[in-house]
Amino acid sequence: FSSRRRHTRYWRDWSSDVCSSDLATPALTRLVLDGNQLTALPPSLGDCDALKQLLVATNKLAGQPLPPTFTWPVLETLFLHENEGVTDLPGSLSGCGALFRVNFTKLTSLSKDAEATAAAIQKACVAKQGGMYWAPSGEKAMGP
Repeated sequence: FSSRRRHTRYWRDWSSDVCSSDLATPALTRLVLDGNQLTALPPSLGDCDALKQLLVATNKLAGQPLPPTFTWPVLETLFLHENEGVTDLPGSLSGCGALFRVNFTKLTSLSKDAEATAAAIQKACVAKQGGMYWAPSGEKAMGP
């Protein structure tokens, strides 16, 4: 990441400090940002075609935190849990055919469209060998 920093209200809130170009690398395969008080993710994250694991749990993400357009053909793991302000998920997320570990625990404010996307993701995850899905309620479902 860049060493460029601007003043923020909270010392661990770097979401507004990271330039979009800092994450726009197609070679990025794993990004772990759990527990960092993040309020947003950079839109350039959507350009990381090699991303296999995105772990952004226990932050302060809200609304629709994932990039509106992305191509994550190899994304296997998405942990978005405990970001209680999340209300929407892009429908294209259900098209990530490699997903088999997804945690949406405590995403209790999802819109109807987001609930439908989550249900499609759950169905795909539990159909795969070793697949795991945690619902917004915290209920865990496992594949064969």
